[in-house]
Amino acid sequence: VTMVVVINGQLVPDDDPRAIRLRQGGGSAPRTTGSTSNRQQANTRASGGPSQPNNGAPTDYFAPGTMLGNGNEQLKQYLQPFQVGSFRVEPIMVAGVVLAGVIFGLRGALIVAVLSFLAAGGLQ
Repeated sequence: VTMVVVINGQLVPDDDPRAIRLRQGGGSAPRTTGSTSNRQQANTRASGGPSQPNNGAPTDYFAPGTMLGNGNEQLKQYLQPFQVGSFRVEPIMVAGVVLAGVIFGLRGALIVAVLSFLAAGGLQ
């Protein structure tokens, strides 16, 4: 049974010179094999280390650089954020509510509206 090693996104046999060099400490790429623990360690390294607790601070899902944030920035060309009371409604929230309304009806639109409100830290 030949083990495989992932080096720079390529599967190479365990006896490949690149895999041997990596095992001896000469390589710079993270080493992963077929075992679950090694895959989890590689995922931790790839994501920049273990996740840090946020000490109760709300996660900003709509910050630029995140998937929702990038979509929100593009939607700001067409719709500017607005206030409903003290709550700021972002364009991506409006798009999600409208999409859910078209697909699932009023019930879906209400569910997405509530989830968007909670994700933005509405109940603090």
